[in-house]
Amino acid sequence: MPARRKNARLLKTLSPYDQMLGHVMARRSDAQVFFTDDIDCKYLDEYIEKKRAEGIEITYLDIFAAATVRMYALRPSLNRFTMNGRVYANDKIYMSMAVKKSLREDSGSTTIKIPFTGHENIFDIKQAFYDEIHSNKELNSANDTDKAAKMLSRVPNWALKLAMAYLRWSDKRNIMPSALMKASPFHGSVFITYLKSLGIPGIYHHIYDFGTNWAVHRRR
Repeated sequence: MPARRKNARLLKTLSPYDQMLGHVMARRSDAQVFFTDDIDCKYLDEYIEKKRAEGIEITYLDIFAAATVRMYALRPSLNRFTMNGRVYANDKIYMSMAVKKSLREDSGSTTIKIPFTGHENIFDIKQAFYDEIHSNKELNSANDTDKAAKMLSRVPNWALKLAMAYLRWSDKRNIMPSALMKASPFHGSVFITYLKSLGIPGIYHHIYDFGTNWAVHRRR
């Protein structure tokens, strides 16, 4: 069984205790932790107003995404995941997010996954999200994730269950096809849920047992 993955490197210098944790908590949801915190946004609001006066539109999503990328850049040990008991470090900072085609209840949705190196500033990150979001809001647009989902959804239900079982099996053995891993929004660093357009309070999001990333949300 190969230990090497296409989008990450195997960590071989962990303490014995850290090596054992991946076997003690075999599922990703076993390690899930919930907590809430209050953050004073006064200085963020002032920064947004300052940039708006300069003719630059900055949103909380831009700040949140930029802060997340910076966090991973400064704390690379957070950009890790466990697969089949082994601990790996992602080769980049991969951020996934669900995108609605429009704010209609009957409109479709898709997901985007953007890679970052950790050297980007807030304006680089803002532009990357803007480009991806707006290119995927076209009603007839289809990214790699959409194409993979469409292909899998065309098979009978029993065959789809077998296909998903194979993907889980191949993922654990590091032999999942590169194209599917690249298209999967569940294989990355973090999955962001942006709740501003829904007008609801913050939620406790679940972790996907499929894939490698962890989920967070923001409400404002």
